[in-house]
Amino acid sequence: MADINLDSTQYVDSVHYAAEIGRLDFISALLAIIAIGLALAAIYSFVHFRNVAGSQARETAERIAHEVAEKQANEYIQRELPKILASYSAILGVDDETANAIASEQENGDITPEGES
Repeated sequence: MADINLDSTQYVDSVHYAAEIGRLDFISALLAIIAIGLALAAIYSFVHFRNVAGSQARETAERIAHEVAEKQANEYIQRELPKILASYSAILGVDDETANAIASEQENGDITPEGES
């Protein structure tokens, strides 16, 4: 062990004592290792939480986009269906009474599809 002079003219503190016996180097190295470990843990945590947040955002965006698209499609169909049906009936020359008669006969099974006997 190193000799430390403890007379009244010199003041010895724990840092000087640790430096004299070589413990200060060990403590510095240990603190550096801990700092490096904390830095690596911080980088890993940042990357991990960024990936988790991204996947959650994608799932939420897909769910909301699906709901909005379905709502918009239903509104479009409700708004445009009468026009589409009117244009088809004008092209085919079928009025509402004839279309209802055809539909009721199909429901009753009186009409078979083409090609079947």
